[in-house]
Amino acid sequence: MKRIILIIITSIIFPSVLTAQAEFVEGGLKYKVIADNNNNVCLVGRDTTQSQSDYIKNDTLYVPSVIERKKIRYNVVSVEQDAFRGCMGFTCLVLPDGITSVESKAFADCCNLCSVFFSKSIAYISPDALQGCVILKKICIDEHNAVYDSRGDCNAVIERAESVLILGCSGSSVPEGVRRIGEHAFDGCKNLKNISLPSSLESIGNEAFIGCCGLSSIKIPAKVNSIGSRVFAECSMLNEISVDAGNSTYDSRGRCNAIIETSTSTLVAGAGSMIVPDGCRKIRYGACYGIDKLTSLHIPASVIQIDSGAIMSCRLLSKITVDSDNEMYDSRYGCNAVVESHTSKLILGCPLTNLANSIGITHIGDMAFWGMSPTVVDLPSTIQEIGTAAFACSDHMQMIRIPDYVTSIGARACMACGKLQEAIIGDGVTVLPEGLFAWCKNLKVVKMPSQLHTMQAGCLIGCENMKVVYIPHTVSELPPDATDGSPLIIYYP
Repeated sequence: MKRIILIIITSIIFPSVLTAQAEFVEGGLKYKVIADNNNNVCLVGRDTTQSQSDYIKNDTLYVPSVIERKKIRYNVVSVEQDAFRGCMGFTCLVLPDGITSVESKAFADCCNLCSVFFSKSIAYISPDALQGCVILKKICIDEHNAVYDSRGDCNAVIERAESVLILGCSGSSVPEGVRRIGEHAFDGCKNLKNISLPSSLESIGNEAFIGCCGLSSIKIPAKVNSIGSRVFAECSMLNEISVDAGNSTYDSRGRCNAIIETSTSTLVAGAGSMIVPDGCRKIRYGACYGIDKLTSLHIPASVIQIDSGAIMSCRLLSKITVDSDNEMYDSRYGCNAVVESHTSKLILGCPLTNLANSIGITHIGDMAFWGMSPTVVDLPSTIQEIGTAAFACSDHMQMIRIPDYVTSIGARACMACGKLQEAIIGDGVTVLPEGLFAWCKNLKVVKMPSQLHTMQAGCLIGCENMKVVYIPHTVSELPPDATDGSPLIIYYP
């Protein structure tokens, strides 16, 4: 009896600390205990059933550094992934001393966020922590922070040790002394219209300016010796690219409005008024992605390699030609496409590509029509194979007919075609590949091949307007994730 009384008294005087991974809500915010016998917690999200007024004051979100629960004080040390993603209730964000890390997409898509302050204790900021904050203009780092700075009121996050700009916004400048721009540093900065790169810059990371749809021009400084993949993807208004004449790694020869790797004559990135210059040997993956200003493309005789996905989602591209002296590629019979001559594989098309039987195309290559297919795709009987993501993400395609001679379709071949309503699949196809029509939200009718025996994961997932799917009895097993449960599955003999 005495022992029981002692336990009760002890629990009142010395309340127990929550164990590791335990979650609780305090002041409208969700927290998780990091380790046993430790008063450190991470902020994992919001309790959307409670008012935001507990943690947002005068349009400012003050992330708490200390909270008290049942007479126990907890130190808030991090803001976890997606914690405030999509929160619209604040325009200013303050991260006080005590917070040491801000994880991936912690404040992503906070579309009303205008300014952010990071304290001196912050030791890690994920480069995509503020992704999609489209009107963000001001970023400030405490001057006593040992890891990061925002030197010269540049409105960006710079790693001190290597002088790497890891996170920018529409109000950013890139100050002199910065050596690298990190991957995704300006991802989705839709309101970034002009930016001057410093003479100290040496490297630009993958997709550094992806989605900067207001950016109209860029000049690459002389010291830049490394440019990543899809650096200017989805920069739809980009119309001018130039390279400093003193750069020994890259050039923009003949005012081509593109970046050429000098030693290999590889086209790395292009703008809307790009010309593939004579002497260019290769066009790299992602060289032009989502550049709406690109309306015509001519492939000179010198080009011997075009990567799959080199030109994607250039929705206004309407004219494609290949020099008649090119030994690797052709645009036979004015087909408005690039065809690999020795295989008759179509590797690049556009909304006005002619797919007539007489052209003799046998394969549609990977990503060949990504984001830019014709409205009606009636494939000729010469086609035997359709590559991975060949027609994916098209804004135009409403109907596709796949002939009986096709025996192989690559994964995600027609994924995310928002206007696609009808698909007819020939009897030569026996497998519907992974993600074939995933997220085709307006797809209503799919005529299945009579000899179909396998439907792979996600082939019809996200087809929310499809009410009924008729599947031949030859399909022995339907994977649970072939659809998301919205259509009624009916087998027919």
